[in-house]
Amino acid sequence: MILQWLLDNWLEVFAFVVGLLYVYYEIREDWVLWIFCIISAIVYTLVFLLDAHYAQAGLNVCYFIVGIYGLFNWLGALKTSAPKQPQKTLQISHIPLKPCVILLGICAILSVLAGWLLTRYTNSPTAYLDAFISVYSLLATWMVAKKYIESWFLWIATDSIAVPLYFYSELYPTAVLFAIYLPLSYIGYKEWKKNYLMLHTDPVAP
Repeated sequence: MILQWLLDNWLEVFAFVVGLLYVYYEIREDWVLWIFCIISAIVYTLVFLLDAHYAQAGLNVCYFIVGIYGLFNWLGALKTSAPKQPQKTLQISHIPLKPCVILLGICAILSVLAGWLLTRYTNSPTAYLDAFISVYSLLATWMVAKKYIESWFLWIATDSIAVPLYFYSELYPTAVLFAIYLPLSYIGYKEWKKNYLMLHTDPVAP
């Protein structure tokens, strides 16, 4: 019975595994995360199209584009001072307050607009929730590409809404994946914060 379910839902199960690898490498600040981001985006575009979550499908198309940007942004920030000794030049930072407020406001407007469009022109059963998760998740992904530590706060917020939404939609592997994302997002925030403080704390003078 379980085997049959896995066979029937192999595409979503595959996306589940790729999604876990994405977050694992994100926490480690490893550029490989963008490879899994791109693969996950392609697979989840198909998953959400098949389940009539059009905003989420559109989001994953945007994920693909941002994934390409993030890959080149992180790779472009690597320099090699000696063989097999890469140094990170793109460091963790805080997003300035003014741009953060502006971006959050723009995303709020876009969420309402996208929700209205989905309600009017598609059969999406959860249009406004789809739109909210889509828009703010895209912002969070862009913030990861810029290595803004606040990206983790957005992941926690969107994942909290995504878990019940995906259970309601009977996308059970995806719901479990996002439930796992919640504690991982907190771990990721703590890890990035620790690394940030290590970079910005002056060593104690002897």
